[in-house]
Amino acid sequence: MAAVRQEEGAASGRAKIMISGYESEMYNGYLQGWRKESFASCAEGGGHRQEIVWMNDECYAQMTLADTSKA
Repeated sequence: MAAVRQEEGAASGRAKIMISGYESEMYNGYLQGWRKESFASCAEGGGHRQEIVWMNDECYAQMTLADTSKA
């Protein structure tokens, strides 16, 4: 499965990554240790869903150009 290989790579990389989706045992398994936030969202036809965002870094503030020079 291509999605599984991508998540394995994302989980082991150094880049700051945010993945948005819906509750998933696969993501929860591969992204253990990542920060996980959930919020209400609207789906097709006005339906309500709970959206999940997994983050591998503390993303409390917006990045600036100065942040890109840090290694």
